[in-house]
Amino acid sequence: MDKFLPIGSISHGTMRNEDLVPAFLDTLETVDKKHARSIKREYSKALRKLAGVNVRDYSEEQYSEDLTYLVNEDLFNALSNHTPDYFYFGSHEGDGSDYGVWISQESIRDDIHDGILFEISDLSQLDSLLHESSILPKNVILTNDHGNMSLYSILLKVEDTGNDWKLIMECNEVWSVV
Repeated sequence: MDKFLPIGSISHGTMRNEDLVPAFLDTLETVDKKHARSIKREYSKALRKLAGVNVRDYSEEQYSEDLTYLVNEDLFNALSNHTPDYFYFGSHEGDGSDYGVWISQESIRDDIHDGILFEISDLSQLDSLLHESSILPKNVILTNDHGNMSLYSILLKVEDTGNDWKLIMECNEVWSVV
């Protein structure tokens, strides 16, 4: 099973690559040690220089380029691979210096519009969804009247009762945001 990053801020108040690299690498290590080690090997010169070690035959220009690529490509992509469905890794919409894992309202709206995700306001609606819908999504999102959201995965199982077949719907909470 994939390990997911925690929802919320990972680094706040800075946009300097020198500050972001350690925070992002430390975070990546919590969910994917192998990938973090690979990145450390690939960028060993830049990381040694970042730690204050004098690295011979390594220009400031190359160091700056390496850190920029490390943050904006390798670390962003690696961390993005560990976000829950309907979340993204990046800067917060309201604060560009607040990097973390944030809900993507746009992705939710798009998938509801496209019929990929069903929105309900009460879990009791799941039963009618099963009987009234020609397509059952793998996920539903519960949004209550306060705007709190929970994503549930839906799994249908067929059970042999001896004389008949019984359809059983299993519903598991994936995440919840209050």
